[in-house]
Amino acid sequence: MIQVAPGNGFLGGVVDTHNHTIELRETDGRLVKLDLGTADVHIDAAMQNYITGYRPAEMMADTISPPVVVNKSSNYFFQFDPDNALATTDGTQTAPGADPPMVNPKLSNTRYNTLGYSLGGIIPTEVISNQDAPLNIQMATLRMIMDRLALNREVRVKNIAYSSTNFTGTHLLDLSGVAATRKWNGGSAATPVRDIKGLVEASLMPITDMAMSLDTWNAFTENANTQGFVAFKSGAPPLPGTTQADLFCALLQLPRVHISAVRAKNVTAGTYPYVWANDVILFRAPPTQVTDVDISTFKTFRWNGAGDNSPIRDSISGGGPAMNGWTVRSFFNPYKGGRGVHVVLVTHNDAEQLIDQRVGGYIKGATA
Repeated sequence: MIQVAPGNGFLGGVVDTHNHTIELRETDGRLVKLDLGTADVHIDAAMQNYITGYRPAEMMADTISPPVVVNKSSNYFFQFDPDNALATTDGTQTAPGADPPMVNPKLSNTRYNTLGYSLGGIIPTEVISNQDAPLNIQMATLRMIMDRLALNREVRVKNIAYSSTNFTGTHLLDLSGVAATRKWNGGSAATPVRDIKGLVEASLMPITDMAMSLDTWNAFTENANTQGFVAFKSGAPPLPGTTQADLFCALLQLPRVHISAVRAKNVTAGTYPYVWANDVILFRAPPTQVTDVDISTFKTFRWNGAGDNSPIRDSISGGGPAMNGWTVRSFFNPYKGGRGVHVVLVTHNDAEQLIDQRVGGYIKGATA
């Protein structure tokens, strides 16, 4: 109860906040009772602790095609032939004083050429000045730009990985034209475990990882052929440091799996399909980079920009070097709009590249 002081033609009164009523006593003694609605006791305002929105699911581009930060936007890298390590030499047993056989390392060079990718956002001064807490429209714009560029990169890496031009011969299993029963989500003729192991066996070096979309993974684990290899208890806790998917693949003696739920809008259809849908990529990604013995299926060469002393690097984080090859710039443009605009720009220069199909494999059309 809240007491109302006399005034404005009333002798006083009381506000009942529990029942949402007001009782006022007029000067002639009459009692006036008013019912309150929520609009009478509350003015809507922005919540201080909740904002809703979307962000892409965890992406796989950096896992499949690990970035290597380079100092030049284009260059060559050396690549040793597999015969240097995987070929034998006759006649190595030599008598005293005899000349041993001699070998010459086979070496080739391959060019990379990074391309620039940039995206910006413009925020009018009026918008910034009038935003309510907890909004931070500058950081929200930066996050959206970074997410959009990362999603673009995800699609580029997918297009390189899911390619029957890049993967051929024994490193390609094309199921795109087979009968529906041969598909992983189709029925009795499907052999998903054998499909994967066949490509693992064809690789010149051990495959370390494989990647697929969430719906393809579900088709794989739910397939009767897969389940025939192992009794999989979905409620069993994973081993320390592993996921349930890792445990499942370990039981089947398959490479570590990466499952992607990231989606990208199909503008024509107005739908949001999985980026990595239907196909499966097997690849080698050693945990460390050690020059000639680091043979990977894919690499991303990322130019580090103009260097730490670039006059254009006035980043949101206070200036300084590019962030692992990504450069963020924020500046004010007083000549646009009535009160000027704040501009946020993000740039990176990448070359996503297939290094060697012989240490990878591609299943095209695993699911319908």
